[in-house]
Amino acid sequence: MLSQIRTKVRYFIPDIEKTASQTFTYTTSNIFTLQDNNASEVTSVTKNGNALESGQTYTFNSTDKTVTVDASLIVDDVVTIYYKYYDYSDTELNSYIHYALAKISASKLKTFRIQDTNVYPKPTELELNLIALVAVILLKPNQSMYKLPTITVQCPENMSKDEKIDKLISDFGGSLGYSDLIDLT
Repeated sequence: MLSQIRTKVRYFIPDIEKTASQTFTYTTSNIFTLQDNNASEVTSVTKNGNALESGQTYTFNSTDKTVTVDASLIVDDVVTIYYKYYDYSDTELNSYIHYALAKISASKLKTFRIQDTNVYPKPTELELNLIALVAVILLKPNQSMYKLPTITVQCPENMSKDEKIDKLISDFGGSLGYSDLIDLT
């Protein structure tokens, strides 16, 4: 469930998956640490400009962003790691989503709780949009428009982030349909 909300948040802000590479010169360790803390996936690894040979593998540890290369390496071999990343890590977005759920629950609109990667009670599609919108306002508080394909939220430039969130939640408690413009003025 959290991944579904993160996808919506990434769409909102927008946080499009990007590709990058990082090159290392082997000295003594076959474990290489990526500089990008938001790396989400390693797509390939080359040694001296060539793809790893048959039977040679690599493992990506998404927690500490290390890549272990299981290949015969000699000093000065050049290892290039190709990977995908986002501007915001899943952990960062999860913290905004947790806060959004707390704000919605505090408003008494509906009380949500998170267990592992699930949200209970299971949110409707509209509630998922609300959770994502609140998280986006927390991430990007200075915007005056927030937009999903089916929902657009407009608000005055001088409205604080908390005012935007409170008004959005109270308006949501009314009748929010699938193709609505929410004007927070």
